[in-house]
Amino acid sequence: MAYYRCVPLIMLVMFYMVRADPDTSELEYHCNNAVYDPNSGYRASVDDTLRDVVANTADKAYDYYTSHPAPDNQIVYGHGACNGALSHVDCQACVSYAFPKLINHCAYSVGAQIKVKDCRMSGAPDTGEVYHICGDKYDVNTGYKESLNYVLTDIVAQTADWGYDYYTTSPNPGNLAYGHGACKGEIQPVDCKACLGVAFPQILDICPTRYGAQLQLRDCRIRYEAYAFVDNE
Repeated sequence: MAYYRCVPLIMLVMFYMVRADPDTSELEYHCNNAVYDPNSGYRASVDDTLRDVVANTADKAYDYYTSHPAPDNQIVYGHGACNGALSHVDCQACVSYAFPKLINHCAYSVGAQIKVKDCRMSGAPDTGEVYHICGDKYDVNTGYKESLNYVLTDIVAQTADWGYDYYTTSPNPGNLAYGHGACKGEIQPVDCKACLGVAFPQILDICPTRYGAQLQLRDCRIRYEAYAFVDNE
């Protein structure tokens, strides 16, 4: 009889653990320094993406990626994840809590993420800048610009398919450019490509007409030089 008395007690404890409310204690948040025009249609795409995350994360094994089109051929990426110990309803409650918190913390940021104890939400990938380095300027009358554009375009297109760590060289022997792209291993291939797609124009804006430059974002990095190199980052 002692054995059978223990069983209901164990089942009661397990039931309590599953049904407990989600812990929404905030751990951290990050906002991209780049912002969008609040009067543009980009905000609606952000809202659509985050609402999609709220609606579907619990139904998609607690780890859901999505994307929605935005104006000017842009794409808004989103990701939601929950603690596997949560019930379905508590996972949905947790990401529902995170949605307005993320908007309040990072109003009009192009990318953002928030992590609470039992779930997290992001406009993936995180393209917040960590640092940049600009090299010497080149003469705009040389053919280096074409070589540079080739290298950066190739990095965006290929890095996600080459183990998130891709080196490339331009084909023009007279004005060689060398490049490297890398992404954090935990992000999805689509997010790796999206992150580098943000880094491409950003590195040219920050370091215009430079023989070499580096840009480190939180989820990816991009570097190019006029000489061969091995990136130790």
